[in-house]
Amino acid sequence: MKKYLLFLFSLLFTNIQAQSTLTVDNSPGSGADYSNIADAINAATTGDTIFIHPSATSYGNVSVTKRLHFVSLGHSPQYTQGMAAQLGNISLNVAPNGADGISFSGLRFGTISVPDNSHTYNQIEILNCFFTKITAGVSGPGFRNNWVIAGCVLESDNPNGINRANGGGWMMMNNHLRNPSLDWSWNLFRNLDGSDTFRNNIVVTHQNPTGVNNEIRLFENCVNLNIENSIILFLGAVETIYLTGNSITYTNCLTYSYAGSTLSPLAGTGNLNNTDPNFIDIGGSPSFSSSKNFNIQAGSPASNAGNDGQDIGLFGNSFAFNAFGYPNQFPFISLMQILNAVVSPGGTLNVKIEATGN
Repeated sequence: MKKYLLFLFSLLFTNIQAQSTLTVDNSPGSGADYSNIADAINAATTGDTIFIHPSATSYGNVSVTKRLHFVSLGHSPQYTQGMAAQLGNISLNVAPNGADGISFSGLRFGTISVPDNSHTYNQIEILNCFFTKITAGVSGPGFRNNWVIAGCVLESDNPNGINRANGGGWMMMNNHLRNPSLDWSWNLFRNLDGSDTFRNNIVVTHQNPTGVNNEIRLFENCVNLNIENSIILFLGAVETIYLTGNSITYTNCLTYSYAGSTLSPLAGTGNLNNTDPNFIDIGGSPSFSSSKNFNIQAGSPASNAGNDGQDIGLFGNSFAFNAFGYPNQFPFISLMQILNAVVSPGGTLNVKIEATGN
């Protein structure tokens, strides 16, 4: 089955537009070009794509030293025996000045960070990935403009899940963003401002509140930030979002407490405060799983309630959110059926395959 899947994946490469595609697989006897990502990066030319095969073994930390595109089959693919391409932490280390246009798609990893604040990294794309943190620098002359984070799942187990500095124009759209910490002060977003786009996300927090206002800190140093068409869900008995040092406006957003608390109304227009979004099937918990369906039911208050006339949440904004994290570069397998379970020696294995493009 492993060899068959490798052959099938190779057929999909024709849809990836790049100078060339290098393949990486750390499984024994895989037949890929390289067994580790560092060797593939060293061999690659600027602008190349590195395709990373799903594996039961992590590929470890990655240092990106060139403008490259990293892609795999999805953060939770269906037909790989439960395997995804799992990386450790990713650091951007392009000498001497940084690089624009690096992209990541269909991967699982820990943190993306920019260790050197003097380097500039613009137009970075993080699409259909599952990760824990993005730290794009806190000071220095290097800029981080126009990053795109879309179709992703963030599960941040520490403060500052998304931290942008020295730049602007970030687009965070159609993501499921969760803070599993119970600490009221562990914010999820830091240093965002009015130049950034934040729309059609689901934000989930488990934080327990503190103080007389039963408040939590979700934002830190976010100034003139407008949050649009998003769903904010609370599992702790929260009543208020702590906003000292922040200025947030909400447009056509929805809040709901799974703890039964009454939340203070959001500042802004068109908001649905203390309203159940009526998801189709999330099993009683808004934590992410690829088996859950975060589409809203017919008749939900969030239906067509966005400021663009589309649904509030993951499936508005004319964006095709995919729970399996399938990348957009090539079709993904929607059906794989073995037609003859028993094959005699030298016989033919008949397989039916159907694929769908994003």
